Amino acid sequence: MAYPKKEDFVNHLAKWVFKPNEESAKLPEAIKKYKLMPYLSIDLDTLKKIATYIYESDDFGGLK
Repeated sequence: MAYPKKEDFVNHLAKWVFKPNEESAKLPEAIKKYKLMPYLSIDLDTLKKIATYIYESDDFGGLK
């Protein structure tokens, strides 16, 4: 796991989704296949809440 600490995972994911870029992407092969995800008009605080849910949820492969 690239970010074992919850805070690191939440901050990285939220910031990346807020401003997607190829340089810090964790799945560059997905970008080659599907292109870079578009900008979403979701504020950073909401993205942090979503990232926290993903980290804490067993529905996403048990990231804890």
